[in-house]
Amino acid sequence: MANQDPTHLKNIKDLLNQCPNGRDAVQCIDNRAIPVLFDPVAPGAQFDPVNKEIVINRAQSVNLAALNLVHEANHAEWKMSGLSPDVHTAPDQGIYVHQRIDEEAVGTVKAIKAQMELEAQGVKFAAADQYPLYDEYKEARDQAIDGLVKANPKATALEQESAGEKAGLEAVRDGFTTGVVGPSTSPAHGAPIANPYIDYYEKDWKDNAAAAKLGPPAAGPAPLASGGREREGEIRNVAQQQPPSPVPVAPYVRPPDPGQAADAGQAADQLTANIVSQGYDRHQYDPQL
Repeated sequence: MANQDPTHLKNIKDLLNQCPNGRDAVQCIDNRAIPVLFDPVAPGAQFDPVNKEIVINRAQSVNLAALNLVHEANHAEWKMSGLSPDVHTAPDQGIYVHQRIDEEAVGTVKAIKAQMELEAQGVKFAAADQYPLYDEYKEARDQAIDGLVKANPKATALEQESAGEKAGLEAVRDGFTTGVVGPSTSPAHGAPIANPYIDYYEKDWKDNAAAAKLGPPAAGPAPLASGGREREGEIRNVAQQQPPSPVPVAPYVRPPDPGQAADAGQAADQLTANIVSQGYDRHQYDPQL
């Protein structure tokens, strides 16, 4: 059963307040008044959009719980500000899946950057506490910066950072679409499998498509979850008793080049890039603030 643990939460917040991405997460949960609960048996961590709370496994170290809190705070921010994709409003399956993966990738990048920022200050992370796709992000980022500097020795620090962020984000997004990480409901949990998140969110779309035509589900979407070295999480279907949609939907295929993407895909990519490189400006995307 999930309960509050003020001391544990304070230790997590104290750690996060030492770095920019951590402070952003703390500010999000404080400004939004999002409760953070701890459960001894819950897998990983999750944001519950129905109860508007974050639940983290109590067995996690302060370091890992802090990184998961960054990721889940991003889910909370997207959902509560209206950025999170919804099966009732997404134009089609392809855009829905694309935006779901973008949301996962952005939250993961923020958690990875929080780890890197803390490490730069001397905080040590055990191997078990390293955030998923950390190595992939860092390798892609470093290679992009090195390649830019070799091609253009006069590249500014901002240009280098932009190139690194773009490459790192793409590497993380690829991790969700190629099976480096996968949901806990995957038959091969933690093992590389073909397009697990694409399949996962396609199923989420299909299972809810019929219910979407009848109006928003009373219970709302299920929690979005994240975990340790192996991606933990389960998105429960809100219309399990509904028959599959009779309308055939095309499988999602991520555009090979952002410049060739459809308008909606380009908008999602641009939004993701802006959020990652510039930080999330709630006043820009939420007119009620």
